[in-house]
Amino acid sequence: MFFFEPLYLIFASPGLWLGLWAQWRVKNIFQQYSQVRLTRQQTGAQIARQILQRSGVSHIDVECMDGFSSDHYDPHSKVLRLSSLTAAGLRHTRPDANRQLR
Repeated sequence: MFFFEPLYLIFASPGLWLGLWAQWRVKNIFQQYSQVRLTRQQTGAQIARQILQRSGVSHIDVECMDGFSSDHYDPHSKVLRLSSLTAAGLRHTRPDANRQLR
């Protein structure tokens, strides 16, 4: 049958605490820097569209979505999904930009 092994807690606790601390730290840093004002009054999606346009990458769409730190690039549907605060997902479009330029 199943039983509880106290030694498991001794070995699992450091990893659990490290993961919780890292998650807390990332969330706090993100909140701290999300309060920084931009010199231009633009959303992350507007900035992303400008960068993609200037780079000559026209086949990637930009969509706004709700969520906290939920920016991501979907290579299958060629869509960059951003929260309105950041354009952090731009670095993920680089492989597709390189494919288009070849």
